[in-house]
Amino acid sequence: MKNIFYLFAAITLLFLYGCSRYCCDTPKPPDNIMFAEKDSVNWRAVASGSIVANDSIAIAGIGQNFGNNLYDTLTFRIKYNGLGGYSLNPASASYNSSVGNGPPFNSYKLDTLFSNSLMVTFYDQPSNHIQGTFSIKFINPANPAGIRFLYGNFKVALNK
Repeated sequence: MKNIFYLFAAITLLFLYGCSRYCCDTPKPPDNIMFAEKDSVNWRAVASGSIVANDSIAIAGIGQNFGNNLYDTLTFRIKYNGLGGYSLNPASASYNSSVGNGPPFNSYKLDTLFSNSLMVTFYDQPSNHIQGTFSIKFINPANPAGIRFLYGNFKVALNK
């Protein structure tokens, strides 16, 4: 009988202290972040954005390849006209790699045969917060297979 009491007390303690009511909440991603699946590998970047003119928005994500001083920069610019989808063209999206703060050593061009898209899913004008999704492919003569950013997401506080 004593063993059953101890077993019951142990199970009760596990339920009470082992599972907080906040344990399973999905953490809210921080502002100014961009992430995607880059060639089947998770890619994360610090994002920044700005309102270039009254109707244009530029968003850039700078990711670092940890273990070295290589950085890659993904940039897109849209003429904002509300929530929804935007087609991207070579003038509105770019991707390059650089060493530290140096000039780009590897620049890619948008693959116009791929269905490049950007979707703005949220924009709060008073706080200048914007978020959305993207799928983009870039090509380079040195890498004809290209680089794909799939299932991309961004969340940025825009600067004026």
